[in-house]
Amino acid sequence: MTGGKRKGAGRKVIPIDLLELEKVCSLHCSDEDVAFYFRVSVQTIVNRRKQPAFAAAMDRGTAMARLKVRRAQMKLLEEGNATMAVWLGKSMLGQRETSSMRMVLPRNRGARDMGKAAEKVKQAAARGKITLAEGQG
Repeated sequence: MTGGKRKGAGRKVIPIDLLELEKVCSLHCSDEDVAFYFRVSVQTIVNRRKQPAFAAAMDRGTAMARLKVRRAQMKLLEEGNATMAVWLGKSMLGQRETSSMRMVLPRNRGARDMGKAAEKVKQAAARGKITLAEGQG
């Protein structure tokens, strides 16, 4: 990881303890946070992620972070938090909240008609008839 043709040329490698890296990643830290913690650049983290052992340590830490979140969610579910039950059930089953809606819009003949259609969607959303996400389709 050093540069140059001469022996000992280039910047010396900054050691990063893989166990410590795994612990930091278990807090679900971003690459920026990890770089700040180890006092290196973000590019160093990106480059080191190409090393199998380094990437595996980061992946183990991130997996532990996800497990901590799931445990907390399950605890809320067991305590009777209905919102969490719905959310957790949908996330585990891969379900999404969607609803179908039919809107009759004027025939589109040009840019001016697109403006009218957008205005209709905006008004329907303002009245609570649809969400803006539904109006994007």
